[in-house]
Amino acid sequence: MIAHASKDVSPATAAVAFMPLARTGSPMFEVREGLPLGDVLNQASIFLSSIAALSHQSAENIEHGTPDATLLYAQADLIEMADACVMAVLSALSHDSEFAGRKGGAA
Repeated sequence: MIAHASKDVSPATAAVAFMPLARTGSPMFEVREGLPLGDVLNQASIFLSSIAALSHQSAENIEHGTPDATLLYAQADLIEMADACVMAVLSALSHDSEFAGRKGGAA
């Protein structure tokens, strides 16, 4: 008798590319296809917590007259990463292609 490995049929992420290169516009990073949705949402939550911490630090720096643009750039990058995580989950959950290929930020 041949044993077959059971295939996990839990929903998993669709691939979502993000952070285009300045010169070519080609995406530099990608949320990989096939990742567990819960893990990817957890990572998005971690990114959002980091953004909140950086936002508070940025506000304190501005109040003290020592603004730091690096913190703002870091926030922008983390927002793009969190958005890509959420889009990968939504793409996996959506049978419609409404979310696939969305270029973040549209409310």
